[in-house]
Amino acid sequence: MLNLPTSVEEITEETKRAFNAFDLQKKLEQATLAVSCSDLSAIQAIQLPSECTDFKEGCKGRDMEGAVTLDWRVDPFASMSDLTLLVYDGSGSGGVPYYVHTLTLVHGGRKSGFVAEQMKLQQSGKRSHNNCAGDYKIEIYVPPLAAKHIPEFLDYVYGRELKITTSNAPPLRYLANRFDLRDLYKDISTKFIPVDLEIGTAPIYCTLADQLKDFELRDRAIKVMAERMDKLNINSVKNLSPRLMRSLVQCEKLECSSEELSEKVAIWLRLHRELEQARDEALIGDYYGVDESRNASASSVRKDNNETMTDEDFYWITHVQFMPKIAPSEALFYFKFGSQYPQVMNEVGSGSLKSRCLAAFSGKWAVDKLAAHVENKDAKPFDLYENLDLESKVELLEASLVGAKKMLAEKDEASKQQDVKDKDAKRSDEIMYKTNYESSSSSSPADKIMKVVVMGCGVQPANGIYIYKESGIDERTSSGSNLINNNTIVYEKEAIWNQKRVTFVLYPTTAGQYYSQHKLAIRQSNSQQTKTLYNSPTVMGLSGVIPELAWEVEVFTTALSVSTTAADNMCKTTAISEGNPLLQSWAAQPFHLPPFEEINPGHFQPALEAAMEAHIADLEAIASCTDNDFDSILGAYDRAGSLYSKVGGVYGNYISSLNTPDMQEVQSAMAPILSRHRSKCYNIPGLFEKMTSMYDIREEMANKGEWTAEQVRLAERVYTAFVRMGVKLNEEEKKEYGDIQVELATLQTKFMQNILKDEETWEMVITAEDMAGCPEDLVAAARQAAVDRGHEGADEYVITLGRSLVEPFLTYSTRRDLRKKAFDAWTSRGELSEERDNLAIATKILRLRKRQANLMGHTTFSEYQTEDTMAQNPENVMNLCMDVWKRAKEAADKERAMMESFLSEKGDELEGGIQPWDWRFYAEQVRQANFNFDESELKPYLSLDAVTNAVFDVSNKLYGLKYVKRDDIKAYHKDVNVYEVRRAKKDSPDEDELVAIFLHDNFSRAHKSSGAWMSEYRTQTKNLIEGADPIEGVPIVSNNNNFAKGSGATLLSFDDGTTLFHEMGHGHHGMLSDCTYEYLASTSVLKDFVELPSQLMEHWLEEPVVLKEHAKHYKTGETVPDDLLARLKAASLFNEGFATVEYTACALLDMAVHSLSEYDDDFDLSEFEKKYLAEIGMPQGIVMRHRPAHFAHLFASSSYASGYYVYQWAQVLDNDVFAAFQETGDVFDAETAERCRRCIYSAGNTVAPQDLFKAFRGREPDTSFFLKNKGFFLKNKGMA
Repeated sequence: MLNLPTSVEEITEETKRAFNAFDLQKKLEQATLAVSCSDLSAIQAIQLPSECTDFKEGCKGRDMEGAVTLDWRVDPFASMSDLTLLVYDGSGSGGVPYYVHTLTLVHGGRKSGFVAEQMKLQQSGKRSHNNCAGDYKIEIYVPPLAAKHIPEFLDYVYGRELKITTSNAPPLRYLANRFDLRDLYKDISTKFIPVDLEIGTAPIYCTLADQLKDFELRDRAIKVMAERMDKLNINSVKNLSPRLMRSLVQCEKLECSSEELSEKVAIWLRLHRELEQARDEALIGDYYGVDESRNASASSVRKDNNETMTDEDFYWITHVQFMPKIAPSEALFYFKFGSQYPQVMNEVGSGSLKSRCLAAFSGKWAVDKLAAHVENKDAKPFDLYENLDLESKVELLEASLVGAKKMLAEKDEASKQQDVKDKDAKRSDEIMYKTNYESSSSSSPADKIMKVVVMGCGVQPANGIYIYKESGIDERTSSGSNLINNNTIVYEKEAIWNQKRVTFVLYPTTAGQYYSQHKLAIRQSNSQQTKTLYNSPTVMGLSGVIPELAWEVEVFTTALSVSTTAADNMCKTTAISEGNPLLQSWAAQPFHLPPFEEINPGHFQPALEAAMEAHIADLEAIASCTDNDFDSILGAYDRAGSLYSKVGGVYGNYISSLNTPDMQEVQSAMAPILSRHRSKCYNIPGLFEKMTSMYDIREEMANKGEWTAEQVRLAERVYTAFVRMGVKLNEEEKKEYGDIQVELATLQTKFMQNILKDEETWEMVITAEDMAGCPEDLVAAARQAAVDRGHEGADEYVITLGRSLVEPFLTYSTRRDLRKKAFDAWTSRGELSEERDNLAIATKILRLRKRQANLMGHTTFSEYQTEDTMAQNPENVMNLCMDVWKRAKEAADKERAMMESFLSEKGDELEGGIQPWDWRFYAEQVRQANFNFDESELKPYLSLDAVTNAVFDVSNKLYGLKYVKRDDIKAYHKDVNVYEVRRAKKDSPDEDELVAIFLHDNFSRAHKSSGAWMSEYRTQTKNLIEGADPIEGVPIVSNNNNFAKGSGATLLSFDDGTTLFHEMGHGHHGMLSDCTYEYLASTSVLKDFVELPSQLMEHWLEEPVVLKEHAKHYKTGETVPDDLLARLKAASLFNEGFATVEYTACALLDMAVHSLSEYDDDFDLSEFEKKYLAEIGMPQGIVMRHRPAHFAHLFASSSYASGYYVYQWAQVLDNDVFAAFQETGDVFDAETAERCRRCIYSAGNTVAPQDLFKAFRGREPDTSFFLKNKGFFLKNKGMA
C-alpha cells in the first residue's frame, strides 16, 4: 500500500513510479507519431499514453474548439483539493477524434486549495500572482484508447485503498462513468456519494453530472442545494451554467418565499455574471469573452463549461425577477451585444430587458455622465456607447434625457426659460431634438447650404423652432403655429453652415401635450431629394437613416414628450417607417412572401397603425369620389386597404402560430384598436351612401348587360355587410354598437390567451412504467414533450393538453387514475386557474352579444347570426341537430352496452361504472376484441410523410395540382414546409403555371394555438391596383395542424390523417379560388357552406385505392395489408355514436345558450350547461367535445357563435357531393372533379351557396347519404 503524497517531491516520485510500472515511456514515440499523422490504426495499437511534453507537442495545431473542461474541487478555499481533473473533448483534423486528459495531482494538505486555484488561473489564461504555482503539478496527456487505464493509474497511486474520507473518489466515479467501467462506478457510488454529496459539494456534483449526462445525480445535487439554500456558499455557485441555475430556481423543493428567492437569486446571478465588480465595461466584456479592442462578437459567452448561451439562457439570466434593476454600465453592454439574442432584446412591456436598460439611463448617474461625455470631459463610462448603432444610441440617450426632465420637473417655467437662453447651463430638460453636423467638405459655403424641413402634426409647440450654433448665432422662429396639420417650415441659412458644428433644437410645450409624431429631414439646396433623418409614428421611437451627404451626422437625443392624446386623436403618419419589414416592399422576396426572418413582435403595432391609416384614407377617397361607376366605387372598395390586408395577414397568422408572450402583449393592445378600426371603416361619412347607390342599381345594370353576375353579387354582399354592422342605427346606437365590438374583441382575445396559457403550463410528468399500454409512438412523443419542456431525466415523460397527446393517452393508458387526471385537466382548460376564469368572460360575451342583437332588431343573438346563413333561422338548425341527436344517442347507448358486456365477460368491475375518462379506453378494447382492429397496428403505415404524399396525390388526380417543395425558402418556423403549387396551363397543357404558395405547419409547439386550421397570408384576386405585379393576386395559403412530434418518424392516427385531409380541403378552397374580387374569393362564403370543401376532402382518405397506394410502413416500405384495411372498414362505424354525441351536444348547447333572451345577474354558465345537457338526455359517460370554458369556436371570436352546427350542416352537403363521385364508379372521375372544382372550390361567394350546390348536383341536398354514412339507418356491425 502507498501512502498519499505529502510533498511535491513525493508527487513527482510517485508519478514516475507509475509511469515505470505501466512502461509508459516505451509508447512515447508511437503515440507522438500516431497523433501527428492522424493515423487511427496506429492510435488503436497504442495501449498506454506517452509522457506529457512530447505528446502535447504532437497535439499542437489540433482543433480544440468546443472543448469541455471539468474541474473537480478548484474552489480556492477548499482544503481537500488533492486532484484536479481537466477533460478536453474535441475533434482532431483528418476525422480522427481524440481526448486530452490533464491529471493534476497536488498536495492534499493546507496548501492544496492554493495550488488548485493557480491551476485554474493558468488554464483560463490569467496571470498567476505567485511564481511557485507551477512547482506543484505534474501533467499527463492521454490519447483516447488509453483512457480506460486512468482509473488503474490512480488506484495505483493511491494504494488501491478507497476510503470514504478520501477525496479522490468522486473523480474516479466520473472517470468510471465516462469510460464505462461500471463495476468501479458502482463501487464508488455506493461508498462515497451518499456521504460526499452535501451542501458544500453539491454545486460541483451538479456541474459535473450535467456534463457527463448523469441526470439522476444532477437532480439530486439540485435538490440538496434547493433544500439548504440558506447554507449554500455563494462563491460555490459561480460556475453553474445559466441552465443549471434555472433548474435550481425552478426546483419544487426550493423552501423559500418568492421575495427571499428573488433577493438571493439576484445576488447569485450577479456573482455568476461577475457584474458586481464589472462597473468598467471592459470587465463585462472579459466575462462574456468579448475583446473590446477588436470588437469581437459576443455570440458565444465564456463560461467555465464552455456552453454556448442560448436565447433562453440569456432570457433567464436577465429576467426581471432576478434582476429588477440594471446598472447603466450593464445597460450599455446589453444594448451592444443584445442583438445576439433578439427574442429577448425585442420584448415589449415594463419588465422587458430593453425597458430596464432604458430605465437605467433615466437616473442621475446617467445624466451626469452624459453631460460629461457630451462636453468631452469624461468619456470613460461610455466606451461601449461609441460603438452602438444609431438607433441604440438614440434610445439610450433618449431615456437619459427623460430622466433629466423628471429630475428638473420641480423647477418653475421661468427657471426653465432662463436655462434655455443660457447656452452654458444645462438644457437637458428642454431638448427634444439635437443633431450635430461636422463638415468634412472643403467646398465653398454656398455648396454647404442645406434646407432643414420640420413637419409637425396636431399640436402646436408654442416655443417654435430654435436654431443654435456654437459660434453664438441664435435664431428663433415664433411661427410654431405653422407646424399644425403637416405644414412645413423651411430654413435656408448660409451663415449657419459656415460653422464647424450646428445644433437644431425643437422645444416642447408642457409635458404631455406634444405628440412625437413629426418629421425632420435635410437636403442640399441644389437637390430635390430630401433625406429623412427622423420620422416617428410612435412615442419614443426612431426610424430613418443617416443622410448620404458630405457631413457626418450623429444623433444624440430624441427625448420627446409623452403624449396623453387618445388613440383616435393621434396625428396622421405621413411616411412609411424605413426600418419596419412589414411596411417595406416584399418584391425582393420569393413570390413576394413576407420577410419572416426579419419580423419580430415589435413591428406589428406601428405597422398596423400605419396600415389602418392608409385603409381609412382609401375609403375616404371612395366616399368623396365624384365618379359613380362600378370600378370607382365597388372595384375601389375591393382594392382598398391593400397594406392593411398585407400586414393583417401576417399578424393573424402570428397570433395563431407564434403567439409568444410578446405577441400576446401586442394582441391584447391591438384587439380594441383593430375593432374600432373595423367599426370606423363602416361609418365613414358618405361611404354607405355610395354602397347603397350601387346596390339600388344592381338589377338594372345586370339587365342592361353592363354588370356581370359577380359584380351584382359583390354589390349585394357589401351592402349586407354594412347593414349588419349597424350603419342604419342612429348615432347613439352606432356608438354603443361600436363600443360593444371593442369590448368583445378584448374579451375574446383574453379568452383565447387563457386557453393557450393553460395548455402551455399544465403538464403531467410520469415515468415509463406509467405509460403502460401506450403504443411506441405515443411513448416517444411523450418523451419528446418532456425534453421540449426541460425534463431531462432518463425516465421522465410528459402528457400535455394537446389533443394529439392527451386523446391517445386516454385511449391506451391502462392507468385509470392517470386517465382521470389528464381528462379532468383537459376538460377544464380555461378554468384551471382562478386568474384565468373563462366562464366569467364567456358570460360577459353572451350579454354583449344579446345587446348587439337587440340593437339590430332581434330578440336573441341566434336570430341575428343565422339570418345571413343557408339555415336562415335557429329553428332549421335545431331541427337538423335534434334529428341527429336522437339517432346518435341510440347508437351511443348500444356502444356503452357493448363495453359493459365486455367488462362483464372479463369479470372486471369499475367503481362508478364507465366514466368519461374510461370511454375511449374501453371503446378501443371492444374495437380490438370485436373487430380485431387495433389502431396502433395501422399507425406505422400512416406516417406524416405518407399521408402528406397521399393528399398531394389526390389533389393532383382531382384538380391537376403539383406541389414543388422549396427548401430554400424559410418560413416563420423551422418546422414549416413551403411549396410552390402549379398546374398545367389551360391553353398550353405542356407548360405549368403558378397557382398558389402553400405553407404546411404540422407540429404542436409552445405558443401555437391548439386544433387545426387553414389561413391565408394573401387571398386570390384579379382586381389588382394598376401596375401591380400579377404575383400579388396569387394566394399564399397555410395549413396548420398540431401533431405530436417524436424523435423519429411522426406516425398519425386515422383521425389525424383525416384532419390533414380536412385542412387540405380548406387549402383547396383558397388555392383553387378563381374570382375577380378578393371580397368574394376563397373561403369568404356563408359559414354553413365553408366546411363543405374541407369535409368533402376527408372521404378520399377512406378509399382503399388511396390507402393501397400510399399507406406504406415507415420502416419497411411494405404496403398496408388488405386484411388490415378490411378490419379498418369493419370497425369504422363503431363508436360513431360517441363521436356524434360529443359534437352534437356542443352544437345544441351553442344554439340554446345564444337563444336566451336574458342573462340575469345570477346566470351561471356552468349550471346552464349541466341543466341543459340533462334536459336533452346526455348519455352517461360522455361530455361535450368542447366545454364552455375552452369553447374557442364560440368565445374566442364571433365567427362560429350560434354557428357550431355548420360542421353537421356541411356533412349533409359533403356526403351528398361525394356520392356523386361514387355513382360514377370512379372516385377520381375527371368530369365530376372538374364540376366540383368549378362549383365548390373555385366560385368563392360569387354565387349563393344553395345555387352552387344545385349547379353541381342538379337538386336540393339529400340527408340520407349523411345518415347512412353515420350508420344511423343501419345496425352497427357487432351491435345487438
